Amino acid sequence: MKKIIYVICCLFIMGCTNSKDNYENSNLQEKITRLESENKILKDSLSKVEEEFLLSQILLGLPENPILKVGEKSNVSIIFHTYNRKIPKYDIYKIEGNIKTKIGTNDSTKFNYEYTANKIGLNELNLLIEIPFKGRIIGIPAGMYFKAVK
Repeated sequence: MKKIIYVICCLFIMGCTNSKDNYENSNLQEKITRLESENKILKDSLSKVEEEFLLSQILLGLPENPILKVGEKSNVSIIFHTYNRKIPKYDIYKIEGNIKTKIGTNDSTKFNYEYTANKIGLNELNLLIEIPFKGRIIGIPAGMYFKAVK
């Protein structure tokens, strides 16, 4: 009789313990599901902030000399307006009419370009930066005018 009561008590205690474990497991699973959902929302939010940052970029072209000489190379520093933030790797293109020519690749917020003015007066330089982002390309155009003399 004592053995039967002992077995019944053990089964009762194990049943209570399993119920408590099941409740804790269920509670933990709910917390994991909620945290995974919040994590996805945060990742999406950060991705959107990064995309908006890239879309808001402006390129500034600063020539070595304010007035260029026709036929002479002049260094032009091209700078993203947010100078202190990391930029993903991007391609640099020179645009002449309908022709797009790749002139380099970079991943910093500044690069140098050697430009040669080809006429007296205003000379136009058009560049395009293409940044791959989540399976698509974000294009940042840059149009600059330089005065050139003989």
